[in-house]
Amino acid sequence: MGAAITGTRSYGEAERALLVELTDAKMQWMHRGGAGSWFSVVLSGVLANWLVGMAAVFATMGRTIIGKYIPVLLAVSAFVAANFQHSPANMAYFALARGLDIGPGWVDALLWNVVPAGIGNPVGGAVPVTLLLAYGFSGLSDEKR
Repeated sequence: MGAAITGTRSYGEAERALLVELTDAKMQWMHRGGAGSWFSVVLSGVLANWLVGMAAVFATMGRTIIGKYIPVLLAVSAFVAANFQHSPANMAYFALARGLDIGPGWVDALLWNVVPAGIGNPVGGAVPVTLLLAYGFSGLSDEKR
């Protein structure tokens, strides 16, 4: 898919440099190496989906457009600013990079980013978002909700 997308348009040097910088940031733990670095990517994946999940919760809890927009904007901005790892988004970046013959190879990208982030992402959506909210709202009667 990355090759198909990159084949449909011409990327300039600025776009290529930005993609190299982005994929390097996504692969920083590979350069550090070790199990601790790998588990850092897992934890980053947990935090990523916690913020993504909270953005979805905020969007449903808001009663007005502003009440939905501001909390979602803050959650997504924190997610992006922290460079948390989100496996589906990172696969898109790596596919674009490979389509341009830049960035890490697929083996390194899978082992040091996509797989550990892919483990952390569902944990982040399930535990700190779903289970805690379910627990928090479980004691409320239908009248109080």
